[in-house]
Amino acid sequence: PSGIETRLPVGGEGHKEARIPNPWKLQIAMPHPCKYFLRMDLLRDSTMDDISKRASNQCVFQSECFMIQVLQSEGIEMNADNYITLPGDSTVEDTNFFSSEKRIILDPKCHSPS
Repeated sequence: PSGIETRLPVGGEGHKEARIPNPWKLQIAMPHPCKYFLRMDLLRDSTMDDISKRASNQCVFQSECFMIQVLQSEGIEMNADNYITLPGDSTVEDTNFFSSEKRIILDPKCHSPS
């Protein structure tokens, strides 16, 4: 069957193998001042640029202003220093995006449109 096989932590006891459906439904909070959530279907070859473009369609910022980040590793505190920005051309499969804590932020160099 289509999809991606991955190992995920389940119930605090080890890891279990799972098949992520293709497409996979992403739901992620949009950064302030954007509103609501970004919801979209992701395929194994969807890129971070694809996510940024969809975010741009939903907010007043250009896609280059959105940064897709994941938490560096499991079990560490979720603060700004522990997130890494993913390259725009990286895919959800390459980055293990499915099993990572993720967020969208705005590049600090981008200013709110006038």
